[in-house]
Amino acid sequence: MIGAVLMGGKGRRLGGDKPWLTVNGRPIVEWATEMLRRIGCEEVYAVSPRRDGRWDGPWLRDSKGSGPMAGVRAVFREFPNEIVCVTSCDVVFDPGMFRELAEPPCHTRGTLFPFLVRAEDAPEHRTVRGFLKDIGSTELEVPAADLDELEDLPRYRALLSRITG
Repeated sequence: MIGAVLMGGKGRRLGGDKPWLTVNGRPIVEWATEMLRRIGCEEVYAVSPRRDGRWDGPWLRDSKGSGPMAGVRAVFREFPNEIVCVTSCDVVFDPGMFRELAEPPCHTRGTLFPFLVRAEDAPEHRTVRGFLKDIGSTELEVPAADLDELEDLPRYRALLSRITG
């Protein structure tokens, strides 16, 4: 299974440089990567418009367009017919519960990420929500927290602490 972390957001509401915002001593992109590894992703790719020298793993360039679907299209183009798990750098989720429940196509309720699908031709959807709806993705009741604003930080930290002990 291939893992992909979307890192294209600018993080204006968090003060910028979202993937590298530090929570509990580590950048949030590292937490997202760890969650993907815990569900069984052997390879985890960063997906962003530009290569970031701080990321030391494999990288994919976003496809044309904006928003998360540009990154999703890049992943699908690179890994046709593979099972991929895509998440956003600002999402933390319960990997044990996700691993138990996940069967493609599926996604975490509320945050939409992570989602697990078999990569196909690049979807023409403008939104992740529309794409997941059209492919009949199952919503999973898996604890997840999305760090979009500073007000989200306590919930993100609490879930992260519960997961990592």
